[in-house]
Amino acid sequence: IISHYYKFTKPAKKHFYDVVIGSGYVNCVLKKTIDGLRRNLVNIGKIHVITMPYLVKQCEDDLDVYCHDEHTVLKRSDIKFRNKNGWTAHKSRTSWYYQQFLKLFAYQSISLTKQFMIWDADNILLKRYNPMEGQKTRFITGGWKNEFYPITTTALTGKVPNRNDIVVHQMMIQTEILDSLMMHMCGKVKKESCVNMIVDQIPKRADSKLGFSEYNLYYTWFHSKMPTIVYIDPSIKFKRTDSRYKKTGTGKDCEFNQNQY
Repeated sequence: IISHYYKFTKPAKKHFYDVVIGSGYVNCVLKKTIDGLRRNLVNIGKIHVITMPYLVKQCEDDLDVYCHDEHTVLKRSDIKFRNKNGWTAHKSRTSWYYQQFLKLFAYQSISLTKQFMIWDADNILLKRYNPMEGQKTRFITGGWKNEFYPITTTALTGKVPNRNDIVVHQMMIQTEILDSLMMHMCGKVKKESCVNMIVDQIPKRADSKLGFSEYNLYYTWFHSKMPTIVYIDPSIKFKRTDSRYKKTGTGKDCEFNQNQY
């Protein structure tokens, strides 16, 4: 009788989002980061950690996540950090650039959901966070603007970034959009060869320490292709610990009270 008066429809299907983290360590900071994601990221799927070969087993044993040898994603020895234009990565920053490429290229080697998060290993989520706002992708901002990244972003995409304050160490990625970006930069070339093609396009005047940002690059391309589904959330501001106060990530460094933040 009830069904005569009411139409019942199936509830909307939940879309889960895998998370990709690149990390050169397995310590209490990474544990806190993963715990924060499990508690607070809405519709979280599988967590994938890309790390050094000798840390894969410890990663799996200690963190109960999917752990991957970074060389199966991108073989570092096959990547160059200087180019034909005369740009060279600062010697202290090659690992930093490598981590960015690992996050961007992970989907070419690891089976991920069509929408997935890239997340920095020292970025601890303390409050409930939904990376989507309805059908729109949520982007939050920091309290600063980076004037270094746009030089390379424009060279790679042909687009001038409309915002330089969205590098907040996490971002929702749509595989189809990322694929179109890769096709634009590299054609059908993939993995290490594509990375080297990207490096070759970095202008000589780009900063050696801040010559590239995966977040600025992807956001700029996404905004150029899908401006109607970009949601800049003014209610959330990202704040990071001043680098002078960063510690080593061992033992007592992680004994903090979440409420103090």
